[in-house]
Amino acid sequence: MTFEPRIKMPAFFVLVLGMIAASPVSSAQVSFVMLMVDDINPAANTLWNASIKDTLSEQDWDQIKQAVGRLTAASMVVSAGVPAQRDLTQSREWQEWSARFTATLQAASRASNDKDRQALTAASNRLVDVCEGCHMVVAAWQVGRK
Repeated sequence: MTFEPRIKMPAFFVLVLGMIAASPVSSAQVSFVMLMVDDINPAANTLWNASIKDTLSEQDWDQIKQAVGRLTAASMVVSAGVPAQRDLTQSREWQEWSARFTATLQAASRASNDKDRQALTAASNRLVDVCEGCHMVVAAWQVGRK
């Protein structure tokens, strides 16, 4: 049985980040966007790219573990949010997506520790859904602020 990862174009993410970047934001919000751009996106791409490779070397698995570690560290900031966006980050929707993000990263961590390709692909696919869901919450919040 072959497991095909479901990778989607990052254009949606770029669009949402662009919406956030184009609106009046505080330095705390810019830092939050930079966390997405500098840390979360590259680490997530590592997982997504690994899930479509034919084979994974020991070096690949090490990179996956490092990416999961970076995402896990970033998830703590995502969950806590920043003071300038407290109304967003304390919302039920945000907290639900944050919890899904954490659960997905736990699954990715288990997959990387076990070197389980099938579980890695499943976690990578869930990560796409989590990222899209969270970005939709942020986009709705941005629209509501205008």
